[in-house]
Order: sequence, then C-alpha cells, then structure tokens
Amino acid sequence: MTDRTLCSGDGCPVRARCLRFRLVAYGRQSYWGTPPYDHALGVCAYFEDVVTLAPTEHDVRTRAYHLWLAAGRKGDADAHWARAERELSAAFELRREPL
Repeated sequence: MTDRTLCSGDGCPVRARCLRFRLVAYGRQSYWGTPPYDHALGVCAYFEDVVTLAPTEHDVRTRAYHLWLAAGRKGDADAHWARAERELSAAFELRREPL
C-alpha cells in the first residue's frame, strides 16, 4: 500500500466510501488538518473509492501460489485459485462494509 495522507472525514458526505477515511493507521500517520471535501462544489479532490481495494488478478495469482506452496506443491491449481478468490473477496467485503 502506498503512503497516503488520511482524512478524519469530519462533515464529509462521502467518507463511508473514501479510502483515505477507511484505512487503518499503524504507527505514525499524516492527516489533513481540515478534510479536503469542498461543500460548495460537492467534490473532494483527494477522494479514492474503497473499490480500489478490490483484489486484482495478480493478487489472486499470488495468493493461489502461496496456497500451493503451503500444500507442499501439490493439489489442484483450480482449487487453489478458487480458494484464493474466496479468501480475498471475503477480506475485501469486510473492508467495504459500511461503518
């Protein structure tokens, strides 16, 4: 995950979908002093939709590979792929749930 300035979301109508509000800070973290949402224009120049956290094909491939390694380099590739998709999709849905 790249380094991002996070947002407190105070008074922001899009905060439930905003990655900068939803990410969990570990250790030191930069936050905006005032949320960057512009109420007059109805937009935030720094808005990143949480959908960007959806697992990519590369993520699934990497997870399936690790499952294959954990299985002793044995097993059905399709089964490892399906399990990787299920695990990553479940983790994504947990991060997408409304606050």
